[in-house]
Amino acid sequence: MDMRNQAYTADDGELIILKVPIGNAPSCVEQDGKTFEMGFGNRTKPLKCDLWPKKSTALSCTPEEVPEFREEHRRHGIAIEYKDDGTAVVGSKLEFEKAARFRGLTVC
Repeated sequence: MDMRNQAYTADDGELIILKVPIGNAPSCVEQDGKTFEMGFGNRTKPLKCDLWPKKSTALSCTPEEVPEFREEHRRHGIAIEYKDDGTAVVGSKLEFEKAARFRGLTVC
């Protein structure tokens, strides 16, 4: 299989070069907990990648609220992981939309 070098850039401008198959390079990759999009240079807009799971500040809570949020989401069939510090980790776009609507947020 023929390979070529491809540049990928994260939102913070970090650049990585990976060897990828010619004609079959992924548009996004995840490495060391960061998402990189094909191309190089400084990013002026958010990544278009749709890699899950993702952290959500909109759905996060205070550490004191974690038990309550975990129970409410479990009761309503919404699969979200809450870290002990209150960070919400959402496994899919569908789960994000369900949780956002449950919390009264507008989903575009």
